[in-house]
Amino acid sequence: YYTLPENVQRRLVLENDDTSWGVDDVLRIHEATGIRCIFDHQHHGCINPDGRDAVDACCAILKTWNRGKPKIHFSSPRVEDRIVGRRDKTTGKRVQSSVAPLATQHADMIDAGVFVPFTRAVREKCGSNDVPFDVMVEAKSKDLAVIQLRDDLKTMAPEIVVE
Repeated sequence: YYTLPENVQRRLVLENDDTSWGVDDVLRIHEATGIRCIFDHQHHGCINPDGRDAVDACCAILKTWNRGKPKIHFSSPRVEDRIVGRRDKTTGKRVQSSVAPLATQHADMIDAGVFVPFTRAVREKCGSNDVPFDVMVEAKSKDLAVIQLRDDLKTMAPEIVVE
């Protein structure tokens, strides 16, 4: 990190991932370097060896932002089975089968029933009403998911929407 040019150091951010680096890992790196961190809600559900509550984890990550507007990533996990093509070992033919979703896969849309209580809890616990944060939506339906979520928020949680 310290061998990187200063302009690269300023732009660099860390995110907890879904297989190797939990929130506490990226926070330790932040403490050593000052690198800002991004909280990924779905990744936290995949790897959380310290058993940290998602709201507490998000609040800790938001505190790493000493400049710029803090950001978090939010996605809903895919819940429907997926169709996978495989080669049958006995016939050699390609066959399709239904398999369970992976916890790391993103759904097409965002589940507002999970997003709203989480965001409200973060705003309350972290005091982020005074320091708003951006939410990057990670969903297979891209812009349609954002539009749907904004519509859901207008009715379910208008206090969260910032125009």
